[in-house]
Amino acid sequence: MPASSKTFSHNLSLNVYYLAQIIHKERIIFGSIQEDDQSLNPYLCSLKFGTMNRNIWLDQDSELPCPSCKEGVLKEAGQELKHQTLASLEENNYYRKGQEAPDEHFLVSEHVQCSRCKDWTTVTYKLSYDVRHVDEHGNELPEIEHVFYYPAPHIIDIPRSCPASVTDLLNKSFVLYWVDADSCGNKIRMAIETLMAELGVLPSNAKATLHQRIEEFEKGNPKVGAFLKAIKVLGNSGSHAPTLTKKDLLDAYELTEYSLHQLYKDQELFLTQMSREILQQKGPRP
Repeated sequence: MPASSKTFSHNLSLNVYYLAQIIHKERIIFGSIQEDDQSLNPYLCSLKFGTMNRNIWLDQDSELPCPSCKEGVLKEAGQELKHQTLASLEENNYYRKGQEAPDEHFLVSEHVQCSRCKDWTTVTYKLSYDVRHVDEHGNELPEIEHVFYYPAPHIIDIPRSCPASVTDLLNKSFVLYWVDADSCGNKIRMAIETLMAELGVLPSNAKATLHQRIEEFEKGNPKVGAFLKAIKVLGNSGSHAPTLTKKDLLDAYELTEYSLHQLYKDQELFLTQMSREILQQKGPRP
């Protein structure tokens, strides 16, 4: 047996691993993980609670999830406004005869549409062509850099039971992800600070710092507490100096997503309700 197949803990995402171990109050086990057990309820495996795909947020050509329905993807719909920048025009001497620059730069605004719910999102991006950047046939390859989305696609899955104040700050951070990495990191940090307040950590100590609140929280939940500290450190970096990259932001988002799903266990509530219905019916749910 290949080493990668020895345990499901190595092969399944943390969220599916967590779902498989949920125990109903009557001690019904939804799934057990054994070294020699190669089967797991396929329905549980199909559930996706908090599974951030880092790659699509770094690839400028990726189709991003719809911010409205969260299920479809944003696709071009032929509604585009494209203009060459003034600096590019001047470099290429369009206003007078002379030598042309090897590249051209455009600013593009476009309405993209969800493949499922058909809602619209506005996107703005920089588009460049360079004679030095070509394919094997000599055709110039476009270079794209997205700089704005509204409404912005959700980079992480936020539990529905998460407090609205925290959700609102994270939604604002999704817009900033494309605009300013340091501001985005700071907004994620603010979401963690608000989370501590919502959880009632040191409510009587108005002067307590975020670090002190997280340390207090960590006494009862050391794993999530450590994750929150890491998010705070990244957010502080964005506040004190312009150093954050999109990869840093994705680190913060992934830690945030996992932490929220540990605190607000929508999937556990869902499965608990499912089990109750099955037990009440003594068979399949209606």
